[in-house]
Amino acid sequence: MKLILKSFAYLGGYLSIQFLLQIAMVRAGVASGIQSENELLEWNVNHLLGVILISNIVTVFLYGAMVTFQKKSLKKEWRLKAAACKTYFYASLVVFFLSLAWAFLTCEVSFVMAGQTKQSAAFYSARFPGLGMVLKSLTLLAAQPVLEEVLCRATLLNQWKKHVPVWSAILISSLFFGAMHLMAGGALLAAGAMMMGICFGIIFVTTESLYVVIVAHMAANSADFIMPYLPELPFEARMILAFMLAVLSVVMMVSLSRKKTAEK
Repeated sequence: MKLILKSFAYLGGYLSIQFLLQIAMVRAGVASGIQSENELLEWNVNHLLGVILISNIVTVFLYGAMVTFQKKSLKKEWRLKAAACKTYFYASLVVFFLSLAWAFLTCEVSFVMAGQTKQSAAFYSARFPGLGMVLKSLTLLAAQPVLEEVLCRATLLNQWKKHVPVWSAILISSLFFGAMHLMAGGALLAAGAMMMGICFGIIFVTTESLYVVIVAHMAANSADFIMPYLPELPFEARMILAFMLAVLSVVMMVSLSRKKTAEK
């Protein structure tokens, strides 16, 4: 029970920091003369990328400070260990194929967060050309992967696998990973995030490197940036392609796990 509460506390800490920054943003909007609720809501959405970027940086810093305060080695606790270039590349391909398969399956679904980040990017780009895309890339391809892997793998998975079998620890950390995406896109996005979380967990356990899983997470998120530039395909073609990519990803994941097990 203590570990469960501790896990929720970590997740709650991240959500609380983001919530406090959103309140601060509302205060800033009121101070600038905005009064109506709809205008304040739009103000918050417009500044969403900035809020997420700042909250992620602050949260990672605080989690690191907590480990240091307990006089533990951050390098050891978070598995800050480099790996061979081929390991980064192979792990990235595994999750990229799976993420792309998911993107093909859900390309016609409108997720709340996707629309809001698009609006926020447009808002920033209207102030300075290209700024929106820069902030979106920094947030989704850097800040989010780092924060989510520090929380779900380096912290939760590492702590849980000391008390339960490793597969149970991977599943539990993936549940928390899915919960982080619940408000961003409902049950469907949460289910997809949980599936990806299992893959990230396997990569983290087999490679024992936070760096590898962060890079793999970045590769997975890049699928969303690539999708708009791919040609439109009929439904049947998308389903077949998604199935083939998913099977390829699973086969590569099994191969990675076996190879790392054999090396040990």
